[in-house]
Order: sequence, then C-alpha cells, then structure tokens
Amino acid sequence: MGVKRKFGNIINHPVLKNNILYSGTSYFFRIFNSLILFSLAARIFSVEDFGLISIFMLIVMVIYTAIDFGHRILIVKEISKDPSKVNNEYIGNKVWVKLILFLFISAIVLIYAIKKEFWGYGVDLIITMLIAGFARGITNLYFAIFQGLELFINESKSLGLFSFMIGIVIWICSYSPSIPIFIYGFTIASILQLLVTHYFATRDIPNFNIKTVVKKCDFKALGKELRIGLIFALIVFVEIGFSSFDSFFVENQYTRLDLGHYEGFKKLYTGLNILGMVFSVAIFPAISKRLIKRSTENIVFIFSLYAIMTIIGTILFLIYFPLNGTIINIILGSNFEKLTTWDFHIALITIASYMRIVPNLYFVSSGNEKIRFLGTALFLIIEVISFTIILNGSTDVRHAIKLLTKVHLYFTAFLSTAFFLYNYFDYKAIIAARLKSINQ
Repeated sequence: MGVKRKFGNIINHPVLKNNILYSGTSYFFRIFNSLILFSLAARIFSVEDFGLISIFMLIVMVIYTAIDFGHRILIVKEISKDPSKVNNEYIGNKVWVKLILFLFISAIVLIYAIKKEFWGYGVDLIITMLIAGFARGITNLYFAIFQGLELFINESKSLGLFSFMIGIVIWICSYSPSIPIFIYGFTIASILQLLVTHYFATRDIPNFNIKTVVKKCDFKALGKELRIGLIFALIVFVEIGFSSFDSFFVENQYTRLDLGHYEGFKKLYTGLNILGMVFSVAIFPAISKRLIKRSTENIVFIFSLYAIMTIIGTILFLIYFPLNGTIINIILGSNFEKLTTWDFHIALITIASYMRIVPNLYFVSSGNEKIRFLGTALFLIIEVISFTIILNGSTDVRHAIKLLTKVHLYFTAFLSTAFFLYNYFDYKAIIAARLKSINQ
C-alpha cells in the first residue's frame, strides 16, 4: 500500500498535473507536426522523396538545435528556480549568441549542400531551409521561457497554429507532390509561428521589448553568456551528432530507397517516444525543484519517476510488438511494410529512450551536466567509429538498423548505471549525516 500511495501522490502532484495537462496539449500538436503530418507526407511522396524530405528536415533540425546553444535546458533550469531572472538583458544575450551561431552553422550547411550539389535543386531552397531553422530556433527560445514560467498554454497555441499551417501545405502537396513546395511552405509556417510566439512573449513577459532586447548586448555580457552556456551547448552539440550522424551516413552509404526506409524506421520510434517527450517537459521543473534540497524523500521521488518511465516504455513495447503491421500502415502507409521485419529493433530503441529520460534530466538539474555530456560524447564517438568501420562496403541497410540499436542499448546502460550510483552515494551521505546528528 505504501508504494501504491507514493505513486499516487506523484501522479496527483498539483504542479505535475498542470504541467502534464498543458505540455500534453503542446505535444499533441508536436505529434501532429512530426508524426501525423509526416505520415501523410509518406503517403503523398514516394519512399525515395520521403527520405530526401526527411534529410532536409533533419538539416533544419540541426540548425535550430545548434543555435539553441543549450538554452532550452539552461533557461528551464534557471527560470523554474528563479522566475525574476527573465528580463530584456537575459533574453538579449541569448538572442545575440544565436545570431553568431547561426552564421557559423549556415556556413557548414552550405558547404555540405555544395558537396551534395544541392541535391539537384537550387541554392534558394537551401537558403529557405536556413531561414526556417533560424525562425524555429528563436521560437524555441520563447518556448523555453514559457516552460520555465509554466506558461505552457502559449506554447500550445503557437504549435496549434503551426500545425494548421503545415496541414495546408500537406493538402497542397496532395494535389501536386513537390519537395520545393513542401520546404517553402514549411518555412512560411515557421516564420508566422515565430511572429505569433513573439506576440505572446510581449504580452506575458513583464517589460519585454524587442528593441531593447536587440540593443542589450556587449562583448563582456556575450562572453559571460558563452561561458555559462558552454557545457549545455556541448551537450546539445553531441546530442545533435548522436541523433543525426546515422542518417547522414545512410544517405551517403546506401540508395535513396534505403534512406527512405531508414527514415521511416526512425519516424516510427520517434512516434512511440512522443509520450516520453510530454513527460520529459512536464517533470523537468519538478526534478529541478526537488534537487534544490537533497533528501531521501526526494531521491525516492526521482527513482519513482524513473520506474514510471521504464514501465511506460515497457507497456509501449508490449503494445507495439503484436500490432507492428497495423501501426506501420497507420503511421507510414503500405509503401513501408518492409519495416515490419525491424519491429524488434524499434521496440528496443523505444524502451531504451524512456529509460534515459529521468537520468538525462537528473544530471542536468543536479549540476552534473558533464556526466551527460561525456556519456553522449563517448557514445557518439563509438557510433561514428562503428558505423564507419563495421558498415564499410555494406549494401544492406538492415546492418545499420542493428548497429544503431546496439549503440542505443549500451548508451542507456551507461546512463542508468551512472544515475543509480550517484543517487546511491547521495542516499548514503544523507543517512550518514542523520546518524551523526543523532549521535551528537
């Protein structure tokens, strides 16, 4: 009964209930954007074109994630503890960091695009993707502030508008399937979303003024911002590599048809991870607040969250396994029936992803960001070396699927072990301090 009551208290925690409700609405739209709309695209476009669209969207993701510079993590951590931090100077420094990083990442993207001969399209399409990436990067800055202030409703409205606009783009493409039309439409939707999100920021953030934000920058402040965000940025950079290297490798190693099937595989386990993303956003502030003061109760609370995430991942595993063919047809359509032979790997990666949620948030919230960074960097290196050596000369994309699954499982084992050890030693230290105080 005690364990049952503890789990009930966690689930009914008032802060968690509100966060889960509003972040759940936000992630409903994220599901619509990243899963439902792309599942419609998978039916409209050929497998080969779907693979190329996925690469283009991956490039956009790399842009806005790179210019994030770890702010998504840092801002939620800082603001959830001290909302008074939010002011024009605080926001302005981060905007300028993004502008500098955008110029740097744009150069890298253009070099890669030249190497790929712009995939047979003009340079204007690449510039359009750069604009979309920057717009989404600034939008995500606002989202992080909203999350830290627990204004999830603003994020939900913005994402809802974006979903509606992307839906129109998909509808247009259904009559005339065209990769450029899809990219141009996506960029226009991203810009309009930024404008609406900016309106919410000016309305709900006290004394917020965009002109003041742009002016609020000097070299000393910028240098400090870079130093503060460096470890979080490194975490983000290695996570970009960890999540995207395999796709770029497959693009260059295998056929475009193989790329389409591989990206369909990744869309499947991304779809299964959507619920985990909802909980990740919702429980991040709660974990940060619990770690302000270390206690056995807080350690039990965090371990309970870890157990809940693992159980959810396992349930999804058990649901997906017998229904793989139906789920694939629903998400991607009949052109991707080949993926039914990869269901076991999809299930393993899914449960591993859920098991990493709480350890990832714990290391950031507890001030042990270096553990998360070093672990991700280590397994990024392992991924790069193993893909480059083991898959050299491979013509069967299933080899890449198997190798990716192994890397995810080993990475999860590493993070979980580190998470358990840190909490074990914290627990021992707290008990020892209590016994010492009693004896005195």
